[in-house]
Amino acid sequence: MNKVQRISIILLSLIVVLSLCHSKEVKEEEENKERITTESLPAICQVSFYDSVLRCDGGKIECSTTRNFTGEGTQNYRDFAISFVPNQENVELAELVKFYLYPRIEQDYYQNFTIQIGFKFHRFSIYYSQGMFDDGFRINNLTCYTQVVDYFRSKQQDQSVKIRTDESAVQNVTVFGFLSLV
Repeated sequence: MNKVQRISIILLSLIVVLSLCHSKEVKEEEENKERITTESLPAICQVSFYDSVLRCDGGKIECSTTRNFTGEGTQNYRDFAISFVPNQENVELAELVKFYLYPRIEQDYYQNFTIQIGFKFHRFSIYYSQGMFDDGFRINNLTCYTQVVDYFRSKQQDQSVKIRTDESAVQNVTVFGFLSLV
């Protein structure tokens, strides 16, 4: 083998190695982009008036719910922001986890997850527990609820909404998704 052939083989080997490295980098970049995109998008959920099924992100999650809105006027809420209950992000048993719902009261403002109507407080949430009676949505099947918990945990809690606490006070709350009754 002469010197030119050896140099050609070395150059060809180098080109193959560089293209494999580039291919691997492109694949990792695409996987990273996909992961970032799906995690950073907020969860968009709907509950149907007709069948009370919770559907998130185009059917990735579908669970039957029981709607519970007992306070006067609470049944008129249609849009909610969703957040984790503080310190429940890492609770292992899904049935012990719940998610706060902040009712939207105006285009740019939401209400706190707990409101007082008369002498009674109403707390809005998505939950599983058979013994809990928050206003909001109880998911009836533990297996399905576990899927909801896992799916919501995959979301980044990085959306900010304005909570109106009274006529003049506003605070920002970080949420990971939104729910509408349709």
